[in-house]
Amino acid sequence: MDAASPFGLSSQKEVSMRDYSELEIFEGNPLDKWNDIIFHASKKLSKKELERLLELLALLETFIEKEDLEEKFESFAKALRIDEELQQKIESRKTDIVIQSMANILSGNE
Repeated sequence: MDAASPFGLSSQKEVSMRDYSELEIFEGNPLDKWNDIIFHASKKLSKKELERLLELLALLETFIEKEDLEEKFESFAKALRIDEELQQKIESRKTDIVIQSMANILSGNE
C-alpha cells in the first residue's frame, strides 16, 4: 500500500501497469482468484482487507455526498449501461482493485 494513502489509491495506476501474466496465481479470472484467496486466507487477513475495502467505499460515498455529486454519479452510473468503453474502464479498474487486494492479503501471509 502507498504511504500517502491508506487505501492504496495513488498506487492503483502503478498496479495496472505491471505485467502479472507470467504469475500462475493470476491465470484465469482475477475475481475468481480473489474469491478463493478471501475465503481461504486466514480469517484475520481477510477481515482486515474486507474492512479496508468497506472503509474505502464509505469514504467514496461520503465524498460524493459532501461534494454534492450524487446527480453526476447517477448519470455516470446510467452511462455504464450503454457505454462499452466505460464498461471496459470499470472492468479494468475492478481488476486492478482485485489484484491490489490479493497482494494485500498474500503479503500478510508471508
